[in-house]
Amino acid sequence: MEANQAVTELLLQGTPIEAPDGKQRTVHFIDFEHPDRNDFLVVGSVSQVLVL
Repeated sequence: MEANQAVTELLLQGTPIEAPDGKQRTVHFIDFEHPDRNDFLVVGSVSQVLVL
């Protein structure tokens, strides 16, 4: 339950980062102000192949 809450907060509030110019910025994963700028992909399953 705690993991779900943490991910929900990240999606709603974003996460702080330090930009290359040294300033603190917040990265937002969803643009709520401009919903048409978001792209979502829903899949039933994902497979990974390890190539050596």
